[in-house]
Amino acid sequence: MACDEPSGIFTRQNSASLDFEPAADYRFVETLEDRYKCTYCHLVLHNPHQTGCGHRFCQQCILSLRDMSAVPTCPVDKETIKMQEVFKDNCCKREVLNLHVFCKNIPHCNSKIILGRYQEHLQQCLFESVQCTNDGCCDQILRKDLKEHLSQNCQFREEKCQYCHKYVLFINIKNHEKNDCPDYPVPCLQNCSQTILKKEVEKHYAVCPEAEVDCPYKQYGCLAKIKRGKLAEHENTALREHMLQILHKNSQLEEQISDLCKSLECKEIKIQQLAEAIKKCETEFRQFTQLFGKNTNLMVSTQALASHLDKSARLESQVKQLIQMANQQQSKLDLRPLFETIENVKQKIALMETYDQRLGVL
Repeated sequence: MACDEPSGIFTRQNSASLDFEPAADYRFVETLEDRYKCTYCHLVLHNPHQTGCGHRFCQQCILSLRDMSAVPTCPVDKETIKMQEVFKDNCCKREVLNLHVFCKNIPHCNSKIILGRYQEHLQQCLFESVQCTNDGCCDQILRKDLKEHLSQNCQFREEKCQYCHKYVLFINIKNHEKNDCPDYPVPCLQNCSQTILKKEVEKHYAVCPEAEVDCPYKQYGCLAKIKRGKLAEHENTALREHMLQILHKNSQLEEQISDLCKSLECKEIKIQQLAEAIKKCETEFRQFTQLFGKNTNLMVSTQALASHLDKSARLESQVKQLIQMANQQQSKLDLRPLFETIENVKQKIALMETYDQRLGVL
């Protein structure tokens, strides 16, 4: 599809790829003939359809007539419109799309365009109003001025800060310089006539001759605040007072040292007393350990004695039983072996009692 426009007029085009916006106010190069007007809306035909009675309607208009009435009628001859007889008039459509119109931006734009290419022309027309593409900007600008607007005039364009070289919206550039830019030059707050970068304000304050600082002899009692540039002068004029303050401070320190020495002596005495008490506790602990060992041995002996006593009681019970049996059967048995057994048991009992006595001594 060629689109040569040296004289401002498009060449005739096939209608298959063409279209236009209906209901727009077009200015035709030649007077629009009635045969290209819709019978219903009286505007230029858009997607023309022809009825059985031979009249032409826009596609949307014929659909509206159908929807408005169960039996739609032609507004010209009042004939009933039979929808099955309505057909798309491609011949008329092709002729309408190739009608020549002026650009709506005349007289600035003198182009003459076929109706089917009208919207395409507006997308390129230098005199068409377009929305600024920057976020936040609502300005409408002629396309031919858009580039200049974006680069020079738009309040929402990005502009490089002349101090820190960071890109900031132009509308915010002053606020950025005043509040955020670290390289923005500001006058010294101490009125020293120097201009410094905002990021170096604190660093400058540390050396600014107009900044008030404490006297170097503050620790000795001088509470004067002097501008840094006049410190030397202050030290010279207040030399006598500074010396007296230093002497007074030294006297106080000597008294504190003396008090500390006395306190240290007292603490050393207490430390010696504590050491002796600890030594005494260690001796008592060793004695207690030895006594605990003896008590442990005595407990073991006592347990053994209790065991022997229990065993002796059992043996004595057995002897009594044997004697009773001997008395019952004396006439029937030879009791000499029994008596010998009893005698042996008695000897064992006597031996155990002797052992028990020894344990008792322990």
